[in-house]
Amino acid sequence: MNPYFKKWYKYFKNLNRKIKIENLSVKKLTLSRLNREKTINSFIVGISNTNQLREISDILKNKKDKLLKEIDIPNIEDQNLINPRYWKLR
Repeated sequence: MNPYFKKWYKYFKNLNRKIKIENLSVKKLTLSRLNREKTINSFIVGISNTNQLREISDILKNKKDKLLKEIDIPNIEDQNLINPRYWKLR
């Protein structure tokens, strides 16, 4: 882990534990949450091939994934974490 992100280590560790317990992928958890968030109208996702496009499409079609609704993920508003412009990676 880059030293810059150590401040949020406990958050990442807890999130990874939840992902393993529920047998999820970070991609599914992230896209499903973005897709359910009422304050987000759209978002951009990069892909490298058609298989990734299909996988992402399948995840986004399933808006009512009960399991994902039950996973409590804290809302992080710290701009130093969520906005890459502020990351100090050197």
